Amino acid sequence: MTNIIYLDHKSYWDTQAEDFIHQIEKWLQKSSVYESMRTFSLIHSRLDWSPRRRMSRGGWYKGKGGAGVSIAMWPLCGRKEPKDRVPMKVYEYKAYENDSEIGNFYTDDNHHKVLMVVCHEMAHAAQYFHKRFHKMGRIKPHGDEFKMFYREIRNHWLKSLIPDQEEMEINFREHKKMSVIQEYAA
Repeated sequence: MTNIIYLDHKSYWDTQAEDFIHQIEKWLQKSSVYESMRTFSLIHSRLDWSPRRRMSRGGWYKGKGGAGVSIAMWPLCGRKEPKDRVPMKVYEYKAYENDSEIGNFYTDDNHHKVLMVVCHEMAHAAQYFHKRFHKMGRIKPHGDEFKMFYREIRNHWLKSLIPDQEEMEINFREHKKMSVIQEYAA
């Protein structure tokens, strides 16, 4: 199988991700509780469909002179039909995976996964913009500054969309069990 088969939805997912990025950027400028965000702007945003690209990135782009995000689209959407409703667990970093606001969650809508990654990378961009605004020294990539922006962004943009977690976890486990049974039977 080649990657081309799955890219027929590329323009759809590009539009979704670009909209999420630009809406969150504008929201940070107007509604964030952090004063530094009034002048926040992205100097760079990129949607990368290379199958080799596994990780997204947000932060300060020295070569471009500002905050930016680069989203690894293939692992998020390369095999996803926008209307597919398959239960999944969306993972975050181990340090805060169990945090009820910014940790892992279950969903059956890939839009939620894409939005989570965009929120995560936009939090990095905001964190490094904030660092420069306040002339701070070294900060940890997933430290307190990151978590404060990620929590603010994700609570506004994603929290209300995430389905009931108990029910979705049951659906996920049942789907996973059925996949294993089908795999074994084949």
